[in-house]
Amino acid sequence: MNIPVDALSGTPFTDFTIPALLLGVVVGGSALIGAAIAVLGAARYDALASALAGCLTICYLTVEIAMIGLVAWPQVVWFLVGLVMIGLAGRLWHAEAYAGGMRASHQPV
Repeated sequence: MNIPVDALSGTPFTDFTIPALLLGVVVGGSALIGAAIAVLGAARYDALASALAGCLTICYLTVEIAMIGLVAWPQVVWFLVGLVMIGLAGRLWHAEAYAGGMRASHQPV
């Protein structure tokens, strides 16, 4: 991407190293961990991890937009992706809670 360093004027950053590391490690890492927890079957924490990843995505983009402004359509798309992650995590939590309640209430006596 050919984003000029001038885009960072008015921010505490002189180049894109720190924002890129935050994006890759914190935001990307949280999404990777959330996906791994969901796939590997830690059902107790899968919805929470997914919601946390969505929240970190939204937080990153909120800070980015506050610092450099809304300058590209992918910012909006990734913000919406974060909202979808949170919404799907809520649905997963609800489905798991309902399934757990169904299993507990339909046990043979």
